Amino acid sequence: MSAGDTDDAGDEPVPGWWVFVFLVLALATLAGVLIALGSL
Repeated sequence: MSAGDTDDAGDEPVPGWWVFVFLVLALATLAGVLIALGSL
């Protein structure tokens, strides 16, 4: 990740889409756990 890496325009350490993906995975996991607990 040095010279030639021009895909990233911003300098933020964590891209916004990574946060979005993490939130979606967390919500999906939580929903799966709730459904599993509810079906017991």
